[in-house]
This record gives sequence, C-alpha cells and structure tokens, in this order.
Amino acid sequence: MTDVLIRFLGVKPLNDHPLIYAGMLVVWMTLVINCLFSIQSLRASLAMRWFWFVFVVGVPLVGMLLYLLRCLWLADYSFLKFIVGPPRKAKASLAGRLAKPS
Repeated sequence: MTDVLIRFLGVKPLNDHPLIYAGMLVVWMTLVINCLFSIQSLRASLAMRWFWFVFVVGVPLVGMLLYLLRCLWLADYSFLKFIVGPPRKAKASLAGRLAKPS
C-alpha cells in the first residue's frame, strides 16, 4: 500500500497523461475567470477592484485564496437560518402556541 501511495504522490506518476493537465488547465482558467467577474461586480472603489484584479492575475494561487477568504469573511449568511431552522426561543414559543387549543 505504501508503494502505491508513494507512486501516487511521486514526481513521476505512472498515469501521467497530457489530457489530465489540459483538464486541470480548463478548471483553473474557469476559476480565474469566475474570480475576475466576481471582482468586477464588487461594490467597492475602482482602486480596490484594480488591486484585486492585479493580485489575482499577478499571483494567481495566493490572490485567489485571499479573495476567497475575503468573500467568506464578508458573506451574507442569512440564508443559513432556513437550513439550520429557527432559534430555540422561536421553537419554544411556537410549540407553546400550538399546544394550547384556542
């Protein structure tokens, strides 16, 4: 098992094929383009948008990771209340109202 793991993580894998790299390039370019369109739609100053644009294009991996962290930090998570459910107080209040016949 260790031999398989070493071959998988090694520099020269046995299943090295150019189509794998072409597919990875397509996925990477899709991510970069998506990131650039996201930067274009930011509600920020033009200088801030240019900063993120140059950062993502100039240093793609680090720029995209930092932009992802920025987006996660500033995201609106209000949609999660529908997934998680109402708070406990609201559940208790609703249960109390449903238990009492009118």
